[in-house]
Amino acid sequence: MSYELLKALHIVFTTLWFSGLFGFFWLFILHRNAMAEEPAARDVLVSQYRTMRRGLAAGVLWPCALLSLATVAAVLWLPSAAGPTQTWLAAKASLNLLMLLLQIALVAHSHKLRHAAPTLSAWLYRALMLVPLALLVGSSFLDIQLSPFSWMQGAGALFALIGLSALLLSYLRRKNPR
Repeated sequence: MSYELLKALHIVFTTLWFSGLFGFFWLFILHRNAMAEEPAARDVLVSQYRTMRRGLAAGVLWPCALLSLATVAAVLWLPSAAGPTQTWLAAKASLNLLMLLLQIALVAHSHKLRHAAPTLSAWLYRALMLVPLALLVGSSFLDIQLSPFSWMQGAGALFALIGLSALLLSYLRRKNPR
């Protein structure tokens, strides 16, 4: 396979992986909000959200994570991966491993919720949803740009995203203190 094809496949699998991570966080938020419902409705909703998390993990998160990591590994072994591209690949592989650790933590948290109510607030789940968003921004810059200047642009965009996210969360926290 060519470098361009592997990179395109990697971008597709990484995008699907991120969408699964965002969906996983939303299911945590919905689960947390369902705890405020009447007992009969709560039991139905919580059971449904647990089933949806299991399906999302098995059908999207793990396959896309493995395929994304496999495409990065395949690009690493291409002869054309030497030189400046090698730095990009090392950074990209590091971001993918961070995403994998985040996914493992989310799935472990999901297993813990099988027998207990969520201990984190819906607001905190929304705040934690910014972690994969920050990784997505960094990952996207690494996919598109390879020069050192673009790394500075990517870092600047990441810090701007974190700052705007903090402002948004501060606003949401004041508006809805739950």
